[in-house]
Amino acid sequence: MKTRNIIIIAIFSFLSSTLFSQDLTGVRIYIDPGHGGWSSGDRGIPTPLYPVLSPNVGFWESQSNLDKGFHLKDMLEKSGAETQMSRTVTSGTVSDQTAGLALSVIVRQANEFQSDFMISIHSNAGNGVANYVLMLYAGKDVGDNHNYPTATPRSDEGRAISTEIANNLIKNQLTHWTTATPRVTGDKTFGRTAMGWSDGYGVLRGLTVPGVISEGGMHDYIPETYRLLNMEYKWMEAWNFYKAFCTYFAKAEIPTGNIAGWVKDSRNLLQETGSLASYRKYDKDVLLPLDGATVTVMETGETYTVDNQRNGVYVFKNLSPGTYNIKAEAEGYYAQTKEITVVKNQIAYFNFELNKVRNTPPEVINYSPKVTS
Repeated sequence: MKTRNIIIIAIFSFLSSTLFSQDLTGVRIYIDPGHGGWSSGDRGIPTPLYPVLSPNVGFWESQSNLDKGFHLKDMLEKSGAETQMSRTVTSGTVSDQTAGLALSVIVRQANEFQSDFMISIHSNAGNGVANYVLMLYAGKDVGDNHNYPTATPRSDEGRAISTEIANNLIKNQLTHWTTATPRVTGDKTFGRTAMGWSDGYGVLRGLTVPGVISEGGMHDYIPETYRLLNMEYKWMEAWNFYKAFCTYFAKAEIPTGNIAGWVKDSRNLLQETGSLASYRKYDKDVLLPLDGATVTVMETGETYTVDNQRNGVYVFKNLSPGTYNIKAEAEGYYAQTKEITVVKNQIAYFNFELNKVRNTPPEVINYSPKVTS
C-alpha cells in the first residue's frame, strides 16, 4: 500500500508539473505586431535572394512581426492567458505603419483591455552592420529626473519584464550578436537622448499598463534577414517572450525544452552575386548554409528539412527533458550526429558544420617555386 501511494504521488507530481507549471489563467497580454504591410510604413529589405520585393515576397518587417505575434498568441492562450492583437492581417492597402490603427488607438485598446503587459513586436535596423537586442519599455531610466508631458505609472514593471525578455533573447546562438549585452532602456529617456523627442514613442505614449517595444534583432543584417524568413526561427523569439511571461507572472518554468541550430558547410563560404551581394557577414555567418539538409531526432524519428532561404535553420519544439541524438545529413556531405541534452525551460543549441564528401584525389593546379634546369 505504501509503495502504491508513492507511485500515485509521483504520477500526480509529474502531471502537475506538466499541466500546471505555466498556468497563466487570468493574465492578459496585448500584442501589437508593429508596422502595417508592404507600404511606406513597412520596412522591406532587398537581398541577393529577393532583390525585388513585392507583397508576400522577400522580407517585410510587418509580416515577420505578425508571424511572431501569432506564435505568441497561440502559446499564451494554450496556457490560459487572454490576448488581444492590434492586427491579425498584413494589408497592402494602408499607407501608415499600423495597417489602419493609429498609435493612440493601440494605446487605448491596451489600456481598455486592462493588460498585464503590452508588447509591441518589432525588429530593428543598424545600417547592415549591427545586430543587437534593444528593449524600449514604457517609462524612463532610473535616475532620469526629466519631466515628461505624459506619465508612465507602470515603469518599474515594464523594466522588470523587459529585462526578462532581453535576457532570454540574447541567449540565441544561431545568430551573431555584435553587442553581447542587451540594452534595456525607457522609451522616454531613449527618445529624448538618442532621437531628440520630447515624450517617447507614440505606441507607448499614454499607457497606463506596463509595456515595451521589443527590437529583437537587426533585420537589415542580411544573414539575420535570411533567418527571419524561417518560421521556426520566429517561433523561437515568440517562445522567449512567452518564457519571460511565465517567469514573471506565474514564477513558473516551461516543463519542456527545445533544440535549435543551423546546418552549414564546414569550409565553403556563402557567395552571392549581384549589386546586393556585398554585405557584412560575421563569424560563422560567412559559411554556406545547406538548403535542403535534413536533421533527425533519432529517438523519436522526427525530421526537420532545412528551408531554401539561405539560413540553415532547424528547430525541434517542446521536447521532454532528456538526452537525444540529433543527426544532420545533406547530399554530398558526411552525416554528423550529436548527443544533446534537453533541459526544461531552455533551448539547447547546436550548429552543425558538415564536411563535404570528396571522391576525387587532390590535383595540383599550381606550385611555387618553379625550378628550371
